[in-house]
Amino acid sequence: MKRELYHRVFSILLSVFVCFVSINLIRLALFYPVLSKSDSMSPDISSDCVVQIAPLLRSPERGQVMLVSPKDEPVHSFFEKSVDFICRFFTAQQYSPFSKNELSPSFRRVVGLPGDTIYISNHLVYIKPEGQSQFLTEFELTKIKYTLSVPEISAKTDSRIGTVGNMDQFTLKENEYFVLADNRLESSDSRLWGPVTSASFKGRALLIYFPFSKIKLF
Repeated sequence: MKRELYHRVFSILLSVFVCFVSINLIRLALFYPVLSKSDSMSPDISSDCVVQIAPLLRSPERGQVMLVSPKDEPVHSFFEKSVDFICRFFTAQQYSPFSKNELSPSFRRVVGLPGDTIYISNHLVYIKPEGQSQFLTEFELTKIKYTLSVPEISAKTDSRIGTVGNMDQFTLKENEYFVLADNRLESSDSRLWGPVTSASFKGRALLIYFPFSKIKLF
């Protein structure tokens, strides 16, 4: 009787372990879709675009578009994370039973890397990478081409809605990244949140595959 009980307990524990390993391997290797709900990354990613997300297997590169989780994201149990993951996968990130009242991850572009010294003037970012002596614009430092949606009017600092167009000089610490929306006037990002760490990145944007008129490979 005891032997049968031990065997049953062992089988349950083994099943839980296999399930844990399998789900985490899937989370690491699987590509999954996310529906954009705003124009914060316009013109590259507009609302209602479906974006394929790839796992982040190495350090983020300057200019890459990342899926960034909100700061102070609540901690969930393994079971809750697993159920949320399965539901999000089959609903293009639209339904999460344990996270339905929380802020959704959003797309933001990596502009500043650890060690960078940065300041912003009229929505344009000027960067001095660690070990270099002069500032260059964000476009001069990245190989990835992108276009900003920037207002014609002079930038005004407004900490309520995230339209910070000018920022004093600061330096990013180890494992800190400065992420911005391409639509600089109408979006919140590191100008309000402050720098984010690599733990905030849920993956990188790989491909817009719907609508077909906006197909784009990042």
